[in-house]
Amino acid sequence: MKRSGLTGGSQKRLKNSLSPIMSEAIRKRYIKTNPISLAVTDPVDNVKSFELSEVEAKKIYETILKLEKPFERRSRFLLW
Repeated sequence: MKRSGLTGGSQKRLKNSLSPIMSEAIRKRYIKTNPISLAVTDPVDNVKSFELSEVEAKKIYETILKLEKPFERRSRFLLW
């Protein structure tokens, strides 16, 4: 599936959607092997990076602390 014009995640979703169909075709003896299992997909890149200034980060943190029902574990935000 490489060079298909799809992102790695889209390739993986397509492969995961088609594989059970091919497995059913094997079970019904329409085909002998699952051709989708041979497909190689690009890696999934879910990393989203952005930068905040110290002032922006503090403003976001203070906003979170003011929420009516803040996250259960605020300590996660202290590990910047």
